[in-house]
Amino acid sequence: MNRRKLLSLVITLSILIGLVFVATPFFASMNPNKAAKSSSKIRIDMSEIPEAGALEVDYQWYKALVVKNPEMTVFVVPYSDGTYWLPDPTWERPFLPCNKFLIRKDGFYCKDPILHEGWHEQAQWDSQGSNKGTWMPDLQKLNLGFRAST
Repeated sequence: MNRRKLLSLVITLSILIGLVFVATPFFASMNPNKAAKSSSKIRIDMSEIPEAGALEVDYQWYKALVVKNPEMTVFVVPYSDGTYWLPDPTWERPFLPCNKFLIRKDGFYCKDPILHEGWHEQAQWDSQGSNKGTWMPDLQKLNLGFRAST
């Protein structure tokens, strides 16, 4: 191996090792710290969940609707600035504001007086999260683990 190839090999290896050392803290910082992890947990007193209806809990940019039906289920609906947001047919882009979202023992309803009656017929879900209309999607379920606090 001549001197030029050896020098190129050493420089290339040095650059690669340097990139690993530079990139390691960057990628390590992408993991949330303990404070962020603990603040993302939601603590709910299970006795507060009604037998009929749901318990509303703020969760990121959603309202989490915690329901006993008969097992514990959590549905999420986009929520911001005091308004629920109804979905397009895929829940990808919530686009229609609902200022009067009702939670009853038989399900969930948007009864915003500003919206056309056709929206009221579509924006209805039973207590299992299934849509009662013809084209609007079922409520999104949140897969959560439940743990007793000590």
